[in-house]
Formats: sequence, C-alpha cells, structure tokens
Amino acid sequence: MGSLGGQLGSMGSHGGCGGHLGGRWVLWVHFGVSCSLWAHLWVSRWCRSLSQDYSSALRESLASARRHPLASASTLAALSAAASCAASVPGADSFEAASVEAAASLLLLSPGTRSPGAERHVQRLLRRREHGRLRYRHLGLIAVVYEAPHGTGTGLYAGQCRYLRPRWREAPGRLLDVGFWGCWWVLRYRLRDCDVNEDEFLALPPRLRRMEPEQLRSEHNERLFMAKYEPVVMEDASLWQ
Repeated sequence: MGSLGGQLGSMGSHGGCGGHLGGRWVLWVHFGVSCSLWAHLWVSRWCRSLSQDYSSALRESLASARRHPLASASTLAALSAAASCAASVPGADSFEAASVEAAASLLLLSPGTRSPGAERHVQRLLRRREHGRLRYRHLGLIAVVYEAPHGTGTGLYAGQCRYLRPRWREAPGRLLDVGFWGCWWVLRYRLRDCDVNEDEFLALPPRLRRMEPEQLRSEHNERLFMAKYEPVVMEDASLWQ
C-alpha cells in the first residue's frame, strides 16, 4: 500500500510538471503566431508604401514628360542608345576570332603585297595570345583589350608582387584594341588596305607617296582604256583631206 501510494504521488507530481510545460508551450505558440502576424502586417505595409512611392514617382515622371517633351525625348533616346551600345559590346571570344580571321586573311596575300603595319599588329596580337598576356575588360558601353606584362600562370616575383604592377600612366602603351558597337576598331583600322605594301612607295617623291581619292581619276582612266577597243569612225570629209 505504501509503495502504491508513492507511485500515485509520483504520477501526480509528473502530471503537474507536464501541465506546467504544456502551458509554456501554448504560450510560445501564441507568441510565435502573433510575431508572424505582425511580421506579415509589417511586410504588407512596407510593400504597400513601396508601391505607392513608385506609382507617385511614375506619375511625376509622366507629368514632367508632358511639360517638357523635347527633353524627355532626348533623355529617352540617350538611354536607348546607351542600352543598345551596352548590349552590342563584343566579348573576348569575338576578339580572338577576329584576330585569327585577320591572320588568315593576311596569309592569303603574298609577302610583296602585304601591308607591313597590319602584319606587325596581327603578329603582336597572336604572340600575346600565345603567351597568355591578353586581358579583356568590359567597361559597360565599351570593352578594351590590353596586354599584361606576364602570363596568367606565371610564378615570377615580378608577376606576383603588387608593387611591381604597371602604372596607370603606362596604360595607353599597353592598350591593344577597343570594342564598341560589335566591332574591334583598332584591328579594323589596321586591316584597312592590308593588301597595299607601303614600302613599295618609299622610292617615290613625298608628294606622290600618298594620293587622295579625288586624285585617282579612276573613272576617267577606265573610260580611256575602254575607248581604245571601240571602232574608228571616219567621215567622208576627213577621207578627202
């Protein structure tokens, strides 16, 4: 009997502790529900205020555009042009493809008619590419390709020490090309008249080394060249003279 009473007493004590823990658990559940509810209300208020701010800013922008249509149109055109330029910036793969294509185009020409300047520029690009010294940077509206003093995997002290890195004043000499509107402009300029050897004209006088397009008179020369194949027409008066 005594042992049974002790067991009943212990069960009662455990039941009281369980009721106390259950009350604390219910309190924490109510507190969590209330916190989540307040968080939901705060987020909804924040989203509502944010949408109101954006809608008011949009209405003010439309009102300003109606008051100043010319300025708004110019601003919209400038933003559209900037977005178009940013979307058409060439990538690093396009520069590599353009340099390889330029080298292939020069190989189709004989060494006597190949432009030495274009050949030197393309060979410089290929050597920097072979040594891993080409660097590409996207600057938003344009892209630049420049040469690094060392390759990417070099372990030299000069290539690892940040105090021996090239200075900003040396940047113009390291610049190789500028990419804009889907084209690499320095390479395009170098390849212009790549089938003309400038060294062939060094023996000419300075005034004849370079001719402008209006000095060529190509149409007149072609007309005279084709005129020699035309039949000679003689009149009767010229026959009796």
